[in-house]
Amino acid sequence: MDATPKEWRPVVGHEETHEVSSRGRVRSLDRVVKTPRGYWHYPGKMLKLSTARKPDYPVVTLGGGKSARVHNLVLEAFCGPRPEGYVACHNNGDPHDNRVENLRWDTYSSNNRDLVKQTRIGSPKRPIASMVTNSRPKTPSPALAADESVTPVL
Repeated sequence: MDATPKEWRPVVGHEETHEVSSRGRVRSLDRVVKTPRGYWHYPGKMLKLSTARKPDYPVVTLGGGKSARVHNLVLEAFCGPRPEGYVACHNNGDPHDNRVENLRWDTYSSNNRDLVKQTRIGSPKRPIASMVTNSRPKTPSPALAADESVTPVL
């Protein structure tokens, strides 16, 4: 289990409707919508993670049907806006581990050096051809495994 306390912050650009945790989870908030037939209450819930086709990064769908990569939401909420020319980097190379302590903004070239160091590209352990199959890891990341006992938003 992850010893890091979980903290929730508003998702940048969706402050009124969504929050992201320091462990890489995203939830919608309770909301009340006025309709011609009265007011409807929609309870908040944890959003389901899906996977971007290339590369294999978890994404969520926010308002208006727009999807966003979870690592970008975490970094924007906890570390500030993305500096120009920078990308989100995973320190341990696991694209499913979106804990804030595992993420950083860095340059494209630094991210590519990390990929080579972490044997994700061009190594005998995991040749480039395996990247094309886009297979998900068989074990969940530590962040997701630790959040299995998340209580629903009330």
